[in-house]
Amino acid sequence: MAIVSAPLALNVIRTFRGSLDFYYWKRLAVCRRWPRRAQQPNSAKQLQARANFSRMIHILQTLPKEWHDLWTQVKLPHGRSITDLKRKHVLWLLHTNQWSEPPIPIDAVYQHQDAAPYAIVYITHRPMTTPTDALKTVWLYRETDNEGDRFSYTDTNALRTREHYYYHATQPNMGDYHLPLVTRYDATRLMWSLTITPTTRPLSICARPTMAP
Repeated sequence: MAIVSAPLALNVIRTFRGSLDFYYWKRLAVCRRWPRRAQQPNSAKQLQARANFSRMIHILQTLPKEWHDLWTQVKLPHGRSITDLKRKHVLWLLHTNQWSEPPIPIDAVYQHQDAAPYAIVYITHRPMTTPTDALKTVWLYRETDNEGDRFSYTDTNALRTREHYYYHATQPNMGDYHLPLVTRYDATRLMWSLTITPTTRPLSICARPTMAP
């Protein structure tokens, strides 16, 4: 291990990736030979993490284009790309053993009859590869101020790498979303019906797996 006598730009550090490893140790900028692959037996958690990462790549490659297109409607958090969010989303569900095939909505229709105490949102979707995964879907909704308001993320804790470069942890904004009063699913028609309180404002609707908090 050698002490680095002067600060190095990030692009310089990245140039040596695979040969030299720059980081901070006890507040000292140091450099060492790039770590080699560990030869000792891997732990169960390490093996599971690698399996989840491989499965995540496979999932993203096989999900339909319509699912990927939905992510273009998300308001990106600080310093994150759409690819970052998709990978984080799938990895978190795999890590918590809550992954299920996501629905691909075709249409969403709001219906409310005058003086009726409730309104219904009908959501139709494409056939799923695993039809039973439709039963693992929970729909949430919220009222918005403007048509087309995008799903967004919030920056949380500021974190930093070993090289002392800062980045933000993020989490989805779910506080304003609510469960419908009643949710029904018609497998024959590939349709959910969500019973909600009537509203004159635009709605934002999202789906999550049943087991997710």
